[in-house]
Amino acid sequence: MTRSAKSRESSITRDQSVNQAFQTILRQNFQVMTGWEPVAYHRSDIEGVHQVRVALRRMRSALVVFRRALPRTLTDPMGDAMRWAAGELGAARDLDVFISEGLDLMAGRMPLDAEIRKLRARAMAAQEVAYGQVRALLDSGRYRSFRDSFGAWVEQGAWYQQDLPGPVRARLMDPVPGFAVRALDKHHDRVLASGAPLSTMGANQLHELRIECKKLRYAVEFFAPLFDAEGMGRYTGYLKGLQGVLGTINDVSLLPGLLERLVGDQADPDLIRCAGATLGWRSREAEQARVGLAKQWKAFSRAGTPWRSPVGEETVPMNLQVS
Repeated sequence: MTRSAKSRESSITRDQSVNQAFQTILRQNFQVMTGWEPVAYHRSDIEGVHQVRVALRRMRSALVVFRRALPRTLTDPMGDAMRWAAGELGAARDLDVFISEGLDLMAGRMPLDAEIRKLRARAMAAQEVAYGQVRALLDSGRYRSFRDSFGAWVEQGAWYQQDLPGPVRARLMDPVPGFAVRALDKHHDRVLASGAPLSTMGANQLHELRIECKKLRYAVEFFAPLFDAEGMGRYTGYLKGLQGVLGTINDVSLLPGLLERLVGDQADPDLIRCAGATLGWRSREAEQARVGLAKQWKAFSRAGTPWRSPVGEETVPMNLQVS
């Protein structure tokens, strides 16, 4: 069972209000989440856990992007539930990536095939446990309660049924293009601020930059239909390049902890030797990524802001202030 990647593509339109666009984005990503749940549950494809987790993160990001239009008292409880659920899926996803993008790629490239098989067996046993946790999550009353209540919240537009102050209700009825420009400006500026000075940043700072890039990426994808496709595509390409190197650096920074969980209690010299070789092999990848980071950052920082040239006759004032 699979789901097309296109199911995540935003279908908001320029004639929608902020409120309508918010509902459309949440509805689409909620459908992606529920569509991939059976795949994650039955472990028929490692994309299952990944797609459920991404959908949760995208919806949580949407709550942040639209925070200027909605009181946090209405959105924070939903965001907290999403953070919890995505966190519960983290162990399975980490092991999926470690096996498929680490050990499987190492096999045949290092003179430690027997040792790699041993380490892979340990990782797969841990993966089995992690997927038990995935099934427990999806079966849990807490998750089902979240899914049912959030689905109804989205379909009914329940936030708009609240006794909202007049200014809040007015903001929700504003046309979405102007709101999108301000939101994208804000996230773009946050990334630029988080990346300076890049050359002196440590692992924690690079992790924060990666998070800001991810938030910006989601915002760009939410609002992409409102603007020139070619310009937004180029911008997304630069952002993907930056995210790619930051992702490699982050994965390697987390690897010692993962290896400790897998072999820390083992005395088998083959496992210990393979864990060290794995860390060294991936560390070289991180070093190469760090070398390429400056180039990717330079390309991104010069990418401009394509949402300042919207499609259609309607234009967005160039002097909009970001709050």
